Amino acid sequence: MKHLTQFFFILALFISLSSAQVQITETSVYYTAEQMLLANEINESGEPYAEALGYNLNDLDPMAVNQPDSISYTLGIDNYEYSRYQLGTVISRSGIGLHMMWAPVVREMAANRAYQTLIMKYYVPSAQGFRTTLDKKIATYTPFNFAVLSAALREARLVGNQSEAPSIYVRFFTKVGNKMQLSEGAATGETGGDSDGDGIPYIPEQPDNLPPVFASAATYDLSGSAAHHNRDGDKAHAFRLKENAPNPFNPTA
Repeated sequence: MKHLTQFFFILALFISLSSAQVQITETSVYYTAEQMLLANEINESGEPYAEALGYNLNDLDPMAVNQPDSISYTLGIDNYEYSRYQLGTVISRSGIGLHMMWAPVVREMAANRAYQTLIMKYYVPSAQGFRTTLDKKIATYTPFNFAVLSAALREARLVGNQSEAPSIYVRFFTKVGNKMQLSEGAATGETGGDSDGDGIPYIPEQPDNLPPVFASAATYDLSGSAAHHNRDGDKAHAFRLKENAPNPFNPTA
């Protein structure tokens, strides 16, 4: 009797497990970021994974299920195609196709708009520098807003085809960047005693033993005085003002 009971218990458990199903609990919300991540990962777990395991993709036929075996079919067919389903859905349902189609135009418009704003409102040609706050003669530069300027002027030329942008950038870099760079070495022409004449000390000769990096902050009197770096890293209050819009130097404005 005991063995019979055990038999029926095991049989019932087997039937229960074999009939268990994954239950779908949510279909009304689409999390794009998760779906894109999934598409990328199951794509990587698809054909590339199958090939890495030594399978020949030419042996796979979507109409020949689990052939030559279930591993090759699941990886090389199911995973790969499911990832394409995900991407296709994102494109067709979210309108991303329009964004992709118009992206070059929008990028060019953005590059030119940023450049025009910089030149018209922030650039001071006589000082070869840029205001960091509208109508203020003292500019405060940091590695962050220097990077913003570098990107804006680069894209203005490469995307917006603004031919004068490289010259403006080089003048600005020479005027401000060479002041903010604290030391340099042979890779940029320095062998000691300011041999390249750019005013940046040779690394071993840096009077304060500072590394070859940009100063954390520098001020520049655009009305005529030179740029001065501020080693304590404090940013001028002007940099935090929210009085300008748009202000490429203050993204929270």
